Amino acid sequence: MILMECLGFCGTTSMASILEKEFDNLYVIHGSKNAALREPIGTKDQSAEDFIRAMLRIKEQTRKNVIAIHCTYLPSKIMPLCKAANINFKMLVRQPEHQIMSCYCWAIKKVMLGDKEILNQIQEIKGQLDIFFKNNSIENNFENA
Repeated sequence: MILMECLGFCGTTSMASILEKEFDNLYVIHGSKNAALREPIGTKDQSAEDFIRAMLRIKEQTRKNVIAIHCTYLPSKIMPLCKAANINFKMLVRQPEHQIMSCYCWAIKKVMLGDKEILNQIQEIKGQLDIFFKNNSIENNFENA
């Protein structure tokens, strides 16, 4: 099993689509914090602990290799859980400026098209950043975000 984390816009949508379509022995979770329902982030989210337990259940029930991509759990929170469950954790990192502009353009497009869930997703990420900054004594400003 693999859990691959990234902030977003590292080609994970394409990766998830290819893996799901081309390999019958894979169960792919993309952009979700709900392993079984695979709802968008911000909708019926599971805690990191529940997500890992659900990944293990899915593997047992389906006999498929479970791959979770781009769930936006804080690495410091999810990595120990993955290690304890024998899940291979990977982190994708893209050139920051390109990633930020890609995320920004995607979010603006969603807002302009009337997507209601994007605002929940942005709030979820902001909440995680707020906690991370506070716990690590980092000034919460635009440059650091």
